Amino acid sequence: MSNGKSARPPRTETMTFYMPDNQYGNFSDKALRGELSKTGKKIPESFKNTNMAKIYNTAQLAALSDEEYRAYVSEIFEEERRLNEQATTFNEGKRQGREEGREEGREEGREEGEKNKAIEIARNGLRKGLSVDDVAEITGLSIEEVVSLKENLK
Repeated sequence: MSNGKSARPPRTETMTFYMPDNQYGNFSDKALRGELSKTGKKIPESFKNTNMAKIYNTAQLAALSDEEYRAYVSEIFEEERRLNEQATTFNEGKRQGREEGREEGREEGREEGEKNKAIEIARNGLRKGLSVDDVAEITGLSIEEVVSLKENLK
């Protein structure tokens, strides 16, 4: 785009194409002349993702007035902006989710490490002959946990 104007397909009054065996029938003739854009008909499913669809779309664009073409281009840019905004929002959510997951993992790891340390201290205390009540008070473990540890030491 130069000078603030959109590059548009060339306008032609007549378009002539050779279609062997006229495989697309009357629809192709009308599409190539840009007549279907005036009737609001859509391109058939069988044309999608074919060269015929590209020709049809080019013919439709060529049939637009300058004002219609500017509106069309503006619509495309707006759709692209909206899609980029959605992608940005999605990626930000994904990043934030990963970050929260990592933080939760770190917290769980710290808690597990503290619990393992308390169990290790409890075992050492029990081996040294400390009472279950004293070990529970020192380590923060429940009486039941310390009793279970004591039973497993033997």
